[in-house]
Amino acid sequence: MVLQVVQNVQQVWRQSTTARNITKVYGGNIVSTAINVGAALILIRGLSVSDYASFVAFISLAVLSSGLVGNAINIALVRFSAEQLSRTGKKPYSLYMAALLAEVVIFLMLIAVCFASPAAISKLVLGKDTFARVVQVGMFYGLGMLLLQMGRGVYQAEQRFNLYIGTLWLRQGLTLILLTTLWLTHRLSFETVAWMTSSLSLIIGAGVIFYSLGIHRSTTTVQQIWEERNQLRQFFAATGWLVGYYLCLSAFGQMDIILLSRYTNEPEVAIYGVAFRYFSIALLLLESIHAVLLPKFSQPNMQNPEAQRSFLKSWLRFSVWAIIPVILSVFFGKKPFIWLNGPIYANSFYILVILAFGVWLSLMFSPLVNILLSRRDFRYLFILGACALLTSIIGNLILIPLFKGIGAAIVVVIANNFVLQLPILWRVYRR
Repeated sequence: MVLQVVQNVQQVWRQSTTARNITKVYGGNIVSTAINVGAALILIRGLSVSDYASFVAFISLAVLSSGLVGNAINIALVRFSAEQLSRTGKKPYSLYMAALLAEVVIFLMLIAVCFASPAAISKLVLGKDTFARVVQVGMFYGLGMLLLQMGRGVYQAEQRFNLYIGTLWLRQGLTLILLTTLWLTHRLSFETVAWMTSSLSLIIGAGVIFYSLGIHRSTTTVQQIWEERNQLRQFFAATGWLVGYYLCLSAFGQMDIILLSRYTNEPEVAIYGVAFRYFSIALLLLESIHAVLLPKFSQPNMQNPEAQRSFLKSWLRFSVWAIIPVILSVFFGKKPFIWLNGPIYANSFYILVILAFGVWLSLMFSPLVNILLSRRDFRYLFILGACALLTSIIGNLILIPLFKGIGAAIVVVIANNFVLQLPILWRVYRR
């Protein structure tokens, strides 16, 4: 039976461009994951518990801020750009420039607020004013992430997956070199790591934006953007519900860290942060799937419901077997985990087991959101995103005081897969 599954997978890979693209991006993400693991081990081993807790908050704030500002616009940009490229074969330079301007202006306003009242923002978001410095540095890292994500989104829409992966390798490879240098020179601390990675992120993000948007080749002017304002207005109006969805999703994605920081101590945040670091690395592998499926479902031939359901049926039939490595890691992974991360983080393994189950479910449900995006069913996505966020807030408020990091992990799996994904599965097959 296993041999038959392997043969079927090989046949699908040979016959499907989508499968080969996923393999290409997935292979690139495996290398990216290896780089991320190296960086994570240096940070976990090299930083004190207090500094690592600050680093967890730093990453959380950067991801939250860049996600709140850029996620919806970037996803919509990929969706509409891929559709226009498929229909006309022309790059929508005006759309690129308008989206970039909107994201940068909004984020600069956010930076101004955070620098004016860092202690208040720290108290509001993390429940402690001791993270004021983290708030300030995190905004610069968030801006670099915002630029990089938008540039990679353009490569994704154009299905230039070699560059899509290469930009990720560039940032992560240079980050690993930077962390290794700091560690070998005994200068590894939260302050040095935060400022130097933020500077690196900004430089790389700006470079990727310059080349991905074709700024050095584009002849688009402000007047041309103004002349196409009706098209741009339609783009931003059509993504209104989508903006709300990704606002909810971005807040939901960081709610566990935020409430753990508010209601537990620094060691508990650090323990959860170690498990969540590996969880984030696993989710990075899933990005290879989303990177290929989003532009694929944006093409006219994949907007037929029957074609979507047929693809989803095949996907579920093969992805269910991914439970095997999850089970093996549960039974045989504890000793290697403790050896890698140290006994002080032994309890992180149990948190990681719960999150790993969530990764498997997320893998199976990967096509669902892309299908609704192709149908422009943004309002339904927003409703589900709001429900997932509400579930995350209530669930964390109940379970974190009882089970700490394990409670937060349980809420992540329930909110993401059972509150958000299962209703999408019902809607895809219902309509």
